[in-house]
Amino acid sequence: MLRQFKIVNKRINEMQQVRSSMESNQRGADILGHKGGNLTAREHKKKFEVQKKLEEHKLQYDSIVATMKTELPLVIQYSSDIMIKMSVSMYFCQLHIFHELYNVVQKCTSDDMSSNLRFGEIIRSLKDKQDVTAESVSHLKITHFTRSVCR
Repeated sequence: MLRQFKIVNKRINEMQQVRSSMESNQRGADILGHKGGNLTAREHKKKFEVQKKLEEHKLQYDSIVATMKTELPLVIQYSSDIMIKMSVSMYFCQLHIFHELYNVVQKCTSDDMSSNLRFGEIIRSLKDKQDVTAESVSHLKITHFTRSVCR
């Protein structure tokens, strides 16, 4: 899998290099093409060389694109296979965690652990204690904040 990613990455880098070479050769051909018929022998030779390089780069670019068309579906298939396996694995991990949490809650609500106190009774007693604490704290001046407006 990693080998396939490296191959695709290498092909992408090659494609970018060939594309930049094509663009620079195309600019050179355009510059020589705008001069029209007023070209010297040296400029004709240069124009011919630039067009030849441009054709070579186009063929190289097309071959890279063709290989990418065969390699990318494999990489995508490998990636989707891995993602499917990962999602199944995560599902079963979550299922295991929830199962463990359910067992812990069941132990807390059983008659053996809490000496006939139910889980709801424990929560009610905690809320009652919280209400008493909240009332006593609300009378303190330090808990009443004033916000200043900064300009």
